[in-house]
Amino acid sequence: MKPIVKIPRSRAEGQAWALVAAPFDTSNGRISGDAGVVAPNVAAYCSTPAMATRDGDLFYMGGNPRSDRRVVILDRTAGEREIVLPQAAWVALAASPDGQSLALSRWEGARRTLWTVTLATGALTQATYAYDTFKPVWSADGRQLLFTHFPFAPGAPRTSIWSVVPDGRGHIEPVPVELDAYPEGISTSLP
Repeated sequence: MKPIVKIPRSRAEGQAWALVAAPFDTSNGRISGDAGVVAPNVAAYCSTPAMATRDGDLFYMGGNPRSDRRVVILDRTAGEREIVLPQAAWVALAASPDGQSLALSRWEGARRTLWTVTLATGALTQATYAYDTFKPVWSADGRQLLFTHFPFAPGAPRTSIWSVVPDGRGHIEPVPVELDAYPEGISTSLP
């Protein structure tokens, strides 16, 4: 039997966007069926605010960009529940490797900050405090968040990828890569 997973994407549905998923055959790397709508009216601005876990849970943001948005979990059985968060302009999200936490980016005036929420308890922790930090990606072991950051401080390292331990201390460290690089994902093993 061939392993099948669903790949989330977005597409225009009239004046709004919808989150769609299509069956994907991992044995040959091809989409193996038609895409179907899994969540209507999901705002897409620069990127689709959604991601799926290995266990089949789908997390997405509903609402317009830069406005109060809601974060929703859609499980494999199409059960939907909202994650209770303070009203805010949530921007991007990433699930931890163990699926127990989310990292979120939030607009705060002219800057963005990173936060984590523990799904079992709803505990919300601010991970970054200074400047503009966004686009979180969890490390493979779940102990760090990589993110995009353009420091405004003179003499700051010339890199756009930084890391932070998601415990609320807020101490960020540069990752030595070229400027204008953006984290997209982390391999579970390196060659």
